[in-house]
Amino acid sequence: MSFFAKLRDATIGFSGYARLLCDPRGGFGFMATLLAIVVAINGYMNMVALRQMTTELARQVETWPEFRIAGGQVEFAGPMPFAQTLPGGLRLVVDTTGQTAPESLIESSRGAVLVTRTSLYVIQPGLQPRATNLAGLQGELTRADLQQFLAARPERLLSFVYLFVYLAQLGFKALDAAILGLIAMLYAGSIRRPIPFDLGYRAGLYAMSLPIIIQWIWKEFTVFSQPGFLIWWMTAVIYLVFGLRAYLATATPPERLS
Repeated sequence: MSFFAKLRDATIGFSGYARLLCDPRGGFGFMATLLAIVVAINGYMNMVALRQMTTELARQVETWPEFRIAGGQVEFAGPMPFAQTLPGGLRLVVDTTGQTAPESLIESSRGAVLVTRTSLYVIQPGLQPRATNLAGLQGELTRADLQQFLAARPERLLSFVYLFVYLAQLGFKALDAAILGLIAMLYAGSIRRPIPFDLGYRAGLYAMSLPIIIQWIWKEFTVFSQPGFLIWWMTAVIYLVFGLRAYLATATPPERLS
């Protein structure tokens, strides 16, 4: 079966599992291919979005006064407080005079960054500001350095980031499939039709297909939130159980033990 035929059988209804689970090969390869596709698409979209943001930011930086960060201190040549809204809605405020307190920026709708003479504050709505002492920074940063960095297309670094994301996701999904494989064995045992672990493991790999696709398309559907975690696993278990039932309804006893 081709990859897309397996994807169809794994996500559209449950009857396709009767075909998928008859083939003892390709379950992990299918999952590796699916993850590669969704991570590549997501990574490309984020690279395009980041490129747009860095291009707009580079235009803004051209209008900024000269600045220099060295020896743990900020030198700013323009009038202060200096405030601008960065691409994405983040508010940047530079004030080395001490006139602006971090608490005054807490209500910023999308957060803010305050740069003082010796510190950098990250402010998020409803949370206490987090401070970083600039004394820990090595070397020197000027406006020209920032412009050079933005011109070097930093979004290309995302390709390396997403390579590690892909490998990490592959490892996590292998573990998730093992958990689903145990659930499949428990379910099959409860209906007096036991199956070997490798069959349950393959069923788990295919059952994760739809949750993985939704997870990477719908940003609010994340396993790191309580509703997303429950929905992800409920969807996977539903496909696992009903897919396994479709297989057991058509497979002969020798096939069930393959």
